[in-house]
This record gives sequence, structure tokens and C-alpha cells, in this order.
Amino acid sequence: MIRKHFDFISLCFCDWESAASICTHADQCRETALSCFRNRRKIEAIIGTASYVVDIGFEQTRRCVLKDPIGTLQNLPSIGPVTAYHLAKNLGMRTAKPDRHLVHLALSLGFGSPHDLCSAIAESTGDPVQIVDLILWRYLEQRLWIKPPETDDSWGCSERTADA
Repeated sequence: MIRKHFDFISLCFCDWESAASICTHADQCRETALSCFRNRRKIEAIIGTASYVVDIGFEQTRRCVLKDPIGTLQNLPSIGPVTAYHLAKNLGMRTAKPDRHLVHLALSLGFGSPHDLCSAIAESTGDPVQIVDLILWRYLEQRLWIKPPETDDSWGCSERTADA
């Protein structure tokens, strides 16, 4: 997991000083990062993302992300549909990540998507959508698919709907 090595990885990539610095020192960045984090594909994705930002410029990258966060982020190396939402959340966008746990919960509660569920809760509580997403995800991670013995509904709330 990169979180465990994040401080070292940051140092390997010039403490994220700039995309240009990463591109200029790509060989050294790659070599040092791979010494502790052996996932070459992810290391190459970091370098590829830096190259993308250098090619179109930081300001243009920023404008594109603000205009179409999910579409733009999916253009980055190794960023798929679900990871694009995760990255958008990390960049401060008001969205929920449609991972399998939140999709299951949202559908079980009668919502069309995790974003719909998290938006409804956010509106009720005043918390940002991405914070609601994080709280639900952490809860689900700890409770992961524990089914009450007396029901087929893994969340114990199959009769509830989005209007309830």
C-alpha cells in the first residue's frame, strides 16, 4: 500500500515540487521509488501523470479538472472510472466514490447511486458529500458484509427507501 510508504515516495518524487521536476529527474525518481515500493505500474503512472501535466501545463490541467473532473482524471495513466471519483474527492470535488461497498449500501437503501445517498445525508447533516462518503466507507470497511442471521438483507434495512 502506497500510504505506508508515502513520505518516502514523496521524497523520491521531489516532494511533489512540480511536474517538471519529476519529469526532469524521472529516472532517479523511478529508481529510488522502486527501491521501497515495487509496483512499477503505479510508479510509471506517477511519472506519466507528471508528463501529462507538463505537456498541457498546470493551469490547463486545472481548468480541465474543474470543468470535467471525472472525464479529465480518467485521461491520466492508470486512473479508471472508480479511481477517478476517489481522486476527485481527494481534490475537493463534491462527489462520492462508487466503490462496491457504497454501491451495495446505496442500492439496498433505495438510492440510485452512492452520490445520491451521500448527497441526501449531506443535505440533512450539512456535511460535505465527500466527508459523508468517507464516514460511510470507514463504517462499511469495519462491518464488511456482516449479515444478521434473521434476514437476507446484509444491511438490515431492505424495506427502507430514499424517501424514508
